[in-house]
Amino acid sequence: MRKIHVRLKIISDSLSSEELSTRTGLSFDEVWHVGERRGLTQIVEENNGGIISSGLQENESLEFQIKELLKLVESNVEKIKQLSTNTMDATVELSCVIYSDDISALHFDKNTISALSDLGAHLDIDIYEI
Repeated sequence: MRKIHVRLKIISDSLSSEELSTRTGLSFDEVWHVGERRGLTQIVEENNGGIISSGLQENESLEFQIKELLKLVESNVEKIKQLSTNTMDATVELSCVIYSDDISALHFDKNTISALSDLGAHLDIDIYEI
């Protein structure tokens, strides 16, 4: 059994979530602000940010979810990259969280790696064995 969540996170210490949305042209699925408590946890947010989710079922493959998420933001690539590389005000991250009872190899084709580079994005992969 596998559950996969793929999201693009844009995080900033100095720009509000609203400003991140305006500068990137993205409508975030989820936002947070400095000082807010994260859900039902004791964690207090240390920055502002927004998330775009793949919007797909968690049983879809990692590769498919990444490709679909990249399609969602392809018209905003230049604005996202400008924010992540020129101003140093924000960090862009592709977050992949995998819950699985079997750990298998991960593969990213050159088009996916190029697209992440075009966004100026970091890649964060968390794998949890269940």
